[in-house]
Amino acid sequence: MLLDNLNIKMRHSVIIGLVVVGLGIMAFASVQQLVKTKLLSETQINIERVQSDILLLRRHEKDFLARNNVSYQAKFNDSVTAMQAHITSLLKDLEALNLSTTPVSQLSDIIAAYAVQFNAVVSNNNRALRTAA
Repeated sequence: MLLDNLNIKMRHSVIIGLVVVGLGIMAFASVQQLVKTKLLSETQINIERVQSDILLLRRHEKDFLARNNVSYQAKFNDSVTAMQAHITSLLKDLEALNLSTTPVSQLSDIIAAYAVQFNAVVSNNNRALRTAA
């Protein structure tokens, strides 16, 4: 064997060196896993924020349709801005994890179109109310 030609002190030194190298590799792997776990956790939080934002948009839309109060348009648009920031953060997380960003990009486009449509409904509704008055 390789260690047969070495005295006891040298054998112990080689074994200790291998143990230290092994521990270093294990420590490095653990740190890498902790970083990835933290990133996955942040991604999950961003997904939950986006889900919450979608519900908030629906609430502002329903409140506007029920009450015809223009203040809900401002709340809706503020929520869209916040949601787009959360989507941007989510996209960065997904890119860092080398995961597909296509569905989230599509969601961003859908939300932008939804905001345009909602604002058009508000404008049409306000026009109709002014002509009726």
